[in-house]
Amino acid sequence: MANQSRGSSPGFGALLGLGLTLGACVGGGTFLGVLADEKWSTSPLYAIVGLVLGVLAAVGIAFAEMRRYF
Repeated sequence: MANQSRGSSPGFGALLGLGLTLGACVGGGTFLGVLADEKWSTSPLYAIVGLVLGVLAAVGIAFAEMRRYF
């Protein structure tokens, strides 16, 4: 997303990259939470914590990236 001026719209590649990043945040957080649950037999505590942290990270990243265009 380099060389984008404020107010211009993001291209397909930028949106695709953002979508993949957001999916990785949510999926990665949940996956790590499930692994922690299996290790410490705390199901579903850490899976939920991982999901929430992944969603928060995804929202933060989306806000930071989309702020360039508004």
